[in-house]
Amino acid sequence: MSGQGRRNNNGHNAYGRASESNFSQREKEGQLLMKAAGSMQELIENWDKVRREDVEVVIEYNRNLWSLFYNAATEQDNDQAVSEKPPVERTIIQLSDFVFQRSLQILREENHENCKPLFDVLININKQVASGLFKSKR
Repeated sequence: MSGQGRRNNNGHNAYGRASESNFSQREKEGQLLMKAAGSMQELIENWDKVRREDVEVVIEYNRNLWSLFYNAATEQDNDQAVSEKPPVERTIIQLSDFVFQRSLQILREENHENCKPLFDVLININKQVASGLFKSKR
């Protein structure tokens, strides 16, 4: 799994690379979510070869990506309570919080095997949100 490495593999850099294509903003975001889901799925499929560093790199990439979504949802009307935000922004904030919490749980988990189901949840969230973004492209 060392192929994941630390080769400038974070959400900000990937976001920048995807923005150079001819896809809509939503398609780009969906592609990045699918890339993160694919990286997490690859970890699960190669679980016997996974090192702690591999887990950290994949979690960092996904967390950085979700940080971008969180920041976009909170940047307007910073003083506005989450419960007062429009439904889409509120959902993104809540999903981001969940992803951050689940990511920390994975990183803190000492039993390697307990991480697999935690990754499954993150993979599913990424795929579901990506699917919605692809369906609602502008």
